[in-house]
Amino acid sequence: MTTYVGLVVVAAGRGERLGFPEEKALVSLLGHPILAWALGAFEGFPEIVERIVVVPPGRESVFQERVIDPLGLDHTVTVVPGGKRRQDSVALGIEALSEDPHWVMVHDAARPLASQALVRRILDTMEEGESVVPALPVRDSVARRGYDSWLKEYEDRASLLAVQTPQGFHRPVLEYAHKQARESGHTGSDEASLVLRVNHPVAWIEGDAENFKITYPADIGLAEAVLERRGFRADP
Repeated sequence: MTTYVGLVVVAAGRGERLGFPEEKALVSLLGHPILAWALGAFEGFPEIVERIVVVPPGRESVFQERVIDPLGLDHTVTVVPGGKRRQDSVALGIEALSEDPHWVMVHDAARPLASQALVRRILDTMEEGESVVPALPVRDSVARRGYDSWLKEYEDRASLLAVQTPQGFHRPVLEYAHKQARESGHTGSDEASLVLRVNHPVAWIEGDAENFKITYPADIGLAEAVLERRGFRADP
């Protein structure tokens, strides 16, 4: 069922909170850009027949020359310009796919530690005809903010999940969800939120604690430690 899968990787996030002047996806981990590590998780899967990377408009050649070309991949990775919001960028990435992919996986380049085992489990769940996301139970207490610096109330964390990417969807469902959001002016937090909004079920499988999102400077050191534990070493 998932013989033809198109991958859309969103790499347009800025790096200000990392203290980096360029896009977060260009920040180095052990001598290689974050985006290069993110793409590596999807190598070796024959189901994935197309790969799209969405970057800020005008930065296509930079990403091509600094990330894609040095990888020397046997397949094509198409770099396309994105939009103002992440949601717009994903929609443009889907539009850049040919008609061949029946399913779409969406991944954030800012999660460079997604494992191939996780990608395999996502693909296997898609094979069963499910839209699917990886997620983990929330470990910390979760509270709503009230006025100014006051807490309002606590949520029951037993019913909450921290959702990750990559996320997988039947392409017509995802395209319809994006169309409905665009026409109504709705902004969702991710693709699963848009799909749920059009009353289509989304399954979840257990995510991976190492598949965290690079957000703060300390995350760089943590990510490099994970990569070193996996057997990678920094380029001399």
